[in-house]
Amino acid sequence: MAKKRSRPLIPIDYYMAVSDRIHSINPTRDIVFTTIKEVGCDGFSRGYLRRIEDSRVFKDRQEQHFKEYWDGLKDKIDDVIHNKTNS
Repeated sequence: MAKKRSRPLIPIDYYMAVSDRIHSINPTRDIVFTTIKEVGCDGFSRGYLRRIEDSRVFKDRQEQHFKEYWDGLKDKIDDVIHNKTNS
């Protein structure tokens, strides 16, 4: 199932500022192309950084889950060992 994004990669204000800049200067085709390319590169960079952050969070949660599981298993083993020695 796809994860819903709570926030866009690039804020709407950024798009509005770029579109205002393009509209106000009446640019040539090359300027429009360069501007669109910069917006795409910025979006790619932000998406990549978000992926790195998501991977780090996933790995941290995975390690925390494993640690909790391992600690629980060690507790059960310790309980069995101590019950046998005490009996």
